Amino acid sequence: MRDAVSGDHGVDTGDRFFPCSVAAGAALTRLSSERDTRFDALAEGLDAEARRELEQLLIRLNAAGFLFVDLDA
Repeated sequence: MRDAVSGDHGVDTGDRFFPCSVAAGAALTRLSSERDTRFDALAEGLDAEARRELEQLLIRLNAAGFLFVDLDA
């Protein structure tokens, strides 16, 4: 998604906008509320830089309460 004001790409949660690259944002479309999704499945096909960005984006989304990360899985 592109922010209407800044023109940045990112994830809009309705309450907040999390800027990210098109690649990292597209990877989030693999998330599902009906099943667990492993990081490797989300990051499949991403280069090392995009993987790091996706990891940081997931950390920010988790800290803001928009998703749950199970570190034991």
